[in-house]
Amino acid sequence: MRKGVGESSSKSKSVLTSIGGYAVLEYLAAVHGGVLYLTITMSYSNQEV
Repeated sequence: MRKGVGESSSKSKSVLTSIGGYAVLEYLAAVHGGVLYLTITMSYSNQEV
């Protein structure tokens, strides 16, 4: 019984870590895209003026 519980907990942990890593990657990509968008819009606004 204990072995089965340990295996299930380790499995859930690996799934959680993989989901967490994916979420972090998504967050970083969103931040990177936001920064790129801001820099592009700023450069365009500066050119217009």
